[in-house]
Amino acid sequence: MKFEALKSVDGPVLASYTGPVPSDSQQYKVFKGPIIKKSKTAAKRFIIAEDEHVNYIAETCDNNDSQCEYMAGIYNERTKTLKFMKVPLCEFGVRVKRARIDKSEEERLETGKQWDRLALEFGSAKARKRIKEKSLYSIDEADLEIARTEYIPSLAAKIASDSRTQEQNSDKRSKSVGKKFDFRPPPHNKDATTPAEVYKLQDVAPDLDDVDVVPLFKAESSEARMDLIPIASPYMKSHLSSAIAANDVQKTKIILYLAYLIAFYRMGEEGQIG
Repeated sequence: MKFEALKSVDGPVLASYTGPVPSDSQQYKVFKGPIIKKSKTAAKRFIIAEDEHVNYIAETCDNNDSQCEYMAGIYNERTKTLKFMKVPLCEFGVRVKRARIDKSEEERLETGKQWDRLALEFGSAKARKRIKEKSLYSIDEADLEIARTEYIPSLAAKIASDSRTQEQNSDKRSKSVGKKFDFRPPPHNKDATTPAEVYKLQDVAPDLDDVDVVPLFKAESSEARMDLIPIASPYMKSHLSSAIAANDVQKTKIILYLAYLIAFYRMGEEGQIG
């Protein structure tokens, strides 16, 4: 049933209490009940008040069946007159509020589990499905605590250890690569009289084991082969073609290494690398 709260009502009314009487400062509210269909009587009104422990409820009446009438006198201070008016008698019943029991979190959870067990045993198929889905996606607080105190610190320590290991391995690889391939030009011979005397070959290309020249030998044409090296000068093309024709792997590695060495030098001159 729906009740509509009224902001303005006709008054006053005469109150009769069959139990405890509220304080003089007690506030009251008037509600209009639902209109009953096929009924000639107007919707009933209810007067309600409440305090911390008790609800006071009265249904307004018109006193037509009463043996007497009740009057209320209203005295006007300004005009010094007294005005009487009929008032209905409203008998207030008392309803004690249900005591609220504050349960602990553990008790509340245990109560919920008991209700779930009852629903699984005697509930409908829909209720059982809902409870099973809830248990499937629920996370136990004890498991969370174990994860927080044990798994997460252990995982964090392992990640930190793996990161340090990766950094150490990376440093080792960098040092190894730098040792094998030092692209900085070596000191040249200022007293050289021929191009072959400017650099010693072992200083320019000290270790060529890791230089991959297989794609150069597999290239289908000289143009395709030159596309695989960074410097496509006539000198490189001539010497690379002769090395490939002679199936000289070592010479081919030296030419490819020198091509990259010159490319790095030019990029440094142009400011593309430090």
